[in-house]
Amino acid sequence: MLLHELYKEALASCPDKTAVVCGNKSCTYRELDQSSALYARALGALGVGRSDLVGIFSTNSLEIVRLYLACFRIGAVAVPISCYSRAPEIVYAIGHSGLRFFLFSRDLEPEVRELRREVPSLEAFLVIDGPAGETAESWAAVVRQAAASDSIPAPIVEESDPAVILYTSGSTDKPKGVTHTHGSLSQGAVNRCATLRHGSGHVFLAATQLCHAAAITNALFPMFLSGGTSVFLSHWNTEEFLEAIGRYRVTHAAFLPSQVAALLAHPQAPSARYDSLEYCQAGGDVVPRALQELFRQTTGVELSQTLGMTECNGFMTTSPFEQMKIGSLGKPLQGTDVRLVDQAGQDVSRGMPGEILIRGGAVTAGYWNDPESTARAFTDGWLHTGDIARQDEDGYYYFIGRAKEMIIRGGGNVGPGEVEDTLCEHPAVRRCGVFGVPDGRGGEMIHALVLLDKSRVPQPTAQDLALFAHLNLSERKVPELWTFVDALPVTAAGKIDRKALRPLAERLRNSTIRLDRT
Repeated sequence: MLLHELYKEALASCPDKTAVVCGNKSCTYRELDQSSALYARALGALGVGRSDLVGIFSTNSLEIVRLYLACFRIGAVAVPISCYSRAPEIVYAIGHSGLRFFLFSRDLEPEVRELRREVPSLEAFLVIDGPAGETAESWAAVVRQAAASDSIPAPIVEESDPAVILYTSGSTDKPKGVTHTHGSLSQGAVNRCATLRHGSGHVFLAATQLCHAAAITNALFPMFLSGGTSVFLSHWNTEEFLEAIGRYRVTHAAFLPSQVAALLAHPQAPSARYDSLEYCQAGGDVVPRALQELFRQTTGVELSQTLGMTECNGFMTTSPFEQMKIGSLGKPLQGTDVRLVDQAGQDVSRGMPGEILIRGGAVTAGYWNDPESTARAFTDGWLHTGDIARQDEDGYYYFIGRAKEMIIRGGGNVGPGEVEDTLCEHPAVRRCGVFGVPDGRGGEMIHALVLLDKSRVPQPTAQDLALFAHLNLSERKVPELWTFVDALPVTAAGKIDRKALRPLAERLRNSTIRLDRT
C-alpha cells in the first residue's frame, strides 16, 4: 500500500471527520486530502519529482503532515530533520543525503540562517509558516501560485520506492539515514492496527514530534489506516497533555518515561479525566517498574513498556487484550518475527539472554548511501538490533541491556562517536571518550572524559566545553558529567577502549564535575 492511500477508506466513509490535530489547529480527511494534493502540485512546480529528497525542519504542525503526504503523492522522499538539531547536524544530514529542497518553520530559523551559504547545493529554501525574508522564500507564495496553475501529473509510485529517510545516531559514527519505503511504513501501520485492534473511534495522542519516527509510526499512519484521529501538541507540555486527554477523549497515548514521570508529578494528575483511555505506552528509555505501578494507580490504566527502533518501528508491546506483566516488554507485534541469538548467531533457549533479531515487512530497506552499514546490520534478512533480552515461558520478553555502546538520552539514541567528534573540534581538546551512565530515572546521563592540549592557554573549563557542545549538538547530546584526564585508554589499534572508560571514570570520580542541563 502507498502511504498517501492509507486513509482512502476514511476519505470515502467519513470525509468530514477530524483526521489530525496539531496544537490548536485541526483538519478533516477531506481537507487533508485537498491540501496535500495542492502541496504536491506546489512541490512539482519547484521541480521536485520522483525520488527527489525534500528536507523538512519543523516543530509539530499540520504543515508537516501535508508535506509528508505531498511528497508521497509524487514519489518524492521526505527527509525530516529533528527539530532539536543544531546547524552542524543539519548541514551533515543535507550533505550526506544529497537533498536539494529544504523547508523549515519560522521558530527554527536561528539554526538555518547560514545554511544556504554552507550548503550551496540547495535549490529551494523556503519558510513554511511565514513571509519571505533575507533567509528564505515563502512556501505560501509557491502554494498560491500552484493553486492558480494547471495540475501537474503525478509519476507512478511503487511500494518499493523510498518514502522517508530518518537520520539517527550511530554508536561510533556519524548519524545514519534509515530508509523506509512506502511498503515498510504501511506494513508497520498494518501491524499496529492488527495488534491494537485500532478502529475509527480511536484517538491517539502522541507526546513526540512528527519529525521523529515514533510519532508517525505509532500514531499518524495507524490512525490514517483505521480512520481514527491523531493528536499532537506543538511542544511537550505536561498540563496541555493532561488537558488534551479529556478534551479529545483520547483512547490511546504514547510518551517517553520522563514525560510519564512529569505527568504523574503534576498537581492536576490525580483529578484529570482518564476514563476514555484504553491503552498507554512508554518507550525510548527503560520504564521503571515503580513508574508503571504509579501510572496504574493514578490513571486506572496499565502502562505498556514498548521496544522499537527507527529501523523497524515499534515492534514489541503488551496490547490491551493481553495479560500485563510489569517489567516486561510484552510480545512482538503481529507481522513481526523475533529471534534471540548468542554471539555465534545461534538461537538461545527460553530464559537465556540473547541479542534481538527482527524480520518482517516493516523493517528498513537499509541505510541511505551506506551499503557497508546496511550489510553489517543484516544477516540472512534478519536485522540485528544490538539489544539483549530474554523470553519467559509465556512468550513475554524482558530487556537486559544493549550490546551496542549507544547512549539512551531523552528518548533517543546518542552515539558516543558523534559527541566525541564534536568535542574534538574544540581547539583545546586533544581527544575524548564518551559513555552513558544511569540517571536514576530509567535513562542515561552522558559522561565525557576529556584529554586537553596543555599548550592551550587558558585551559577551557567544563562549562566552556558544555557551551561549545550546546552550540553544535542537540541539547540531549550535551554531556552532564565531565572528567579531565591525563591520558585515555586505547586499544592496540589506537582506538578508544570503551570498556576501560567506566573504570577510569570510577577511579577519578572525586574530580568529576556535574553540570545541570539548561
